[in-house]
Amino acid sequence: MNTRKIVPVLAGVVAIAMAALTAGACSNDSSSTDTTTAAIAGITFLDAQSFHAFETELIDEGTVPATAASVARKSQSVLELTDWPKAVKDAAKQLAALMDTMADELEKDTVDIEAAKTATSNAHNAWHEFSHLVWDTLQIEAGITGGEDGHDDHGS
Repeated sequence: MNTRKIVPVLAGVVAIAMAALTAGACSNDSSSTDTTTAAIAGITFLDAQSFHAFETELIDEGTVPATAASVARKSQSVLELTDWPKAVKDAAKQLAALMDTMADELEKDTVDIEAAKTATSNAHNAWHEFSHLVWDTLQIEAGITGGEDGHDDHGS
């Protein structure tokens, strides 16, 4: 069993289940709670993807990772459909556009490896920034301070 492929899927399923349970339990609360829950589910899904591995395979081996285009499309969908907090909405739209470009480059019949590397690198780097922004926003909302240097997500 290839855990590199199973872990992101399981993380996504768990995030969606948690979001559904939390949203149902908090149905009488404000829409802020729903937005927070949606953001947690969305960023958990995105953080479980293999953006780093995709970029590394393209750069080191010059080959297109088998699942990279579909992951970019799924990520684009999550970015477009999630009800993000206001502080991150613009960044979500920008990252969705980069995921679209990445998928477009990887889905071509004849892939231009250099263009695919650039698109994948841009999406990967923007995802890092977006992830930090979302988690910082959620930590502020939760009243958590001091976590600015605690991001360790480069394994993704």
